[in-house]
Amino acid sequence: MTTTSFLPHPRPPRSARLRRCAQAALALVSVAALAGPTWSTAAYGSTGAPAAERAPGGGAVRLHGALLEVPIDGGTAQLRTDSLAVTARTRDGRTLTLSAPAAQPLGRPGRVTVEAGTASWTLPEQGLSVTAAAVRGRLQVTVHSERDGATLPWPVTGTDPTATQLQLPSGEGVGLPVADPFWNSTATGVAGASYGLETDLSLPLWGYTLAGTGVSYLVPQPIGTSLGLTSQDGRLHGTAVHTFSRREATQDYTVTFALTTPSPVAPAQDYRRWLDEHGQVVTLSSKIAANPEVGKLLGAFHAYTWGSARTAQGVQQMQALGLSRLWLGYDADDHPMDAQAVAAAERAGYLVGPYDSFANGQDPASADSPTSAWPAPVYPDYCIHQQDGSVLAGFHDRGCYLSSQAFAQHDELLAQRTAAMTANGANSYFLDVDAAGELYDDFSADHPMNQQQDQANRVARLRRLSGPDHLVLGSESARSWAGPVLDFSHGSQTPAANGLWPLERNKEVWGGYAPAAAPGTFFKPVTLPAELAEAMFDPAYRIPLLETATHDVQVNLDRWELSYTKFPALESERALQAILQDTPLNLVLDGPTLTAEGRQLAALQQYFAPLHQAAGTQPMTDFRYLSADHQVQRTTFGDGVLQVTANFGSSPYHPADDAAVTLPGGCVDAKLQGDPQPRRLCPSPLPQAAAG
Repeated sequence: MTTTSFLPHPRPPRSARLRRCAQAALALVSVAALAGPTWSTAAYGSTGAPAAERAPGGGAVRLHGALLEVPIDGGTAQLRTDSLAVTARTRDGRTLTLSAPAAQPLGRPGRVTVEAGTASWTLPEQGLSVTAAAVRGRLQVTVHSERDGATLPWPVTGTDPTATQLQLPSGEGVGLPVADPFWNSTATGVAGASYGLETDLSLPLWGYTLAGTGVSYLVPQPIGTSLGLTSQDGRLHGTAVHTFSRREATQDYTVTFALTTPSPVAPAQDYRRWLDEHGQVVTLSSKIAANPEVGKLLGAFHAYTWGSARTAQGVQQMQALGLSRLWLGYDADDHPMDAQAVAAAERAGYLVGPYDSFANGQDPASADSPTSAWPAPVYPDYCIHQQDGSVLAGFHDRGCYLSSQAFAQHDELLAQRTAAMTANGANSYFLDVDAAGELYDDFSADHPMNQQQDQANRVARLRRLSGPDHLVLGSESARSWAGPVLDFSHGSQTPAANGLWPLERNKEVWGGYAPAAAPGTFFKPVTLPAELAEAMFDPAYRIPLLETATHDVQVNLDRWELSYTKFPALESERALQAILQDTPLNLVLDGPTLTAEGRQLAALQQYFAPLHQAAGTQPMTDFRYLSADHQVQRTTFGDGVLQVTANFGSSPYHPADDAAVTLPGGCVDAKLQGDPQPRRLCPSPLPQAAAG
């Protein structure tokens, strides 16, 4: 998987960086109270285009030589039929560049025909046929090719000179100042990185903020498409590259362009509208109606348990500490939670379930994990085969990756496996890998599949668990296609930079898998290098794209090895981020941790619970910066059901609309509808537990 890497290099002190951020932010019209009016979906609709300015559907498409004009919400898109360059003329008379010409010559276009609002033409030198139309207020362009393996580097984005911020759904989402030396330097790994829209990004989109507006790019079917970032003249540009393949059924490549508000989350608002339009949203409310147990996710922190925390006595200790709502997970190792512990958890109102995976297969005689030990015929017959006939080695070269098609052809194995894993009475299930975006081709003659079939198989498998089996279901780093059949996702939030993976492999620093009752990889405190901490956690760059699109669809959390207590120096900042986004913390718990940190963790959970119970089923309807340095931020959920203001900085914040209020640095105010006053939290670092 290709994501950013951040290598150590000299950096200015944080105060200088914040001044630099503040200077750049003054150019962003999305900064509330600092650069004119703020923007919200309530005033501007889901795409951000003012309702009064929306072009009527099916507006006339006009051709002027090689220039095609297409009315869209907020203005008129202009598409060159020879180079696929795209500009937009806004209603206030500005001309914006949405895409430079394709990054390869396309040749002379064939004759353009316009019928029923859709323009069609060919680019015969490249073997391409193109259609363009206004579809629900967006410019929608579809390029078709029968040349197997051909590629198209387009659109070429970020080239407009007024561009100020790139929105990228890496993890929860990052907003990168396009001219920031940090993000443009070769040392960060962003410039030169290539992101698979399906494999590496949480949502199949990206966006830019331009002067006074924004642009959203959606690729509804992202398989076969990547986004490459480059630094040109000290500014971040993004070029999508699509590969046409018969086997992958990617001969059609569709991109939509939408003019939006300059809000940092406008691309996610646009995508949420697209999901709604295509019937691809299944809300948490509807999931709770179908299975009331899903409602126990609301207000619950999540925790992976070890040692005595897996026992009935450990569960009783959690309840006594005041942890009112929890999801408890456990490895399917030699000491899983037994029936007594599960019963105690369910009496406490908790959710509890095993970790499992159908992704990795190993010889039972030498398997390093019970979930990877598959007897014949699963191992080795279900192994994925590559095009050259070799077996696709599993994660870290452990055994092999198993084919979802092979399992789909033997449906009884899923029922047998889950029955065994939940024989202790578990009411939840965490199925690793299945909802993540890394899909596979299988060239085996016995169970062939392409990536789209792999995706369909996984959705069917997840649907069986959350549907007929009525298990509250989670998976890893869930992509939006899994949202209709999934209840929660671990690993969706923090943008995990490549610099993290070498650190995790350094067992002296990160910790290993001993002792069994409290493995260092989960429990050993780590101080991240300054550059890595900034790239992953600095609130100046974090934007809630994923929550904007899916907050009321699934509960999103951090990865299990990035638990709340793994990075002590970042605990307060991460707590503020969780409250701001109305998302639970992911913990690791053993006996010593409960003794040393349990009461403070319970206080955090008790603060979070009523907020999430009220707004966890509501969409995130607004996000805005309240300060030029992005250290003060505000979110809104539903129609004012919950409003949260977080001050990540060190200086007090005085709201312009309420001079009597002062929000100290390192604090968050959350106001539920009907509350006379906000509820304030100023989290402090937790005490460190003794070695388990």
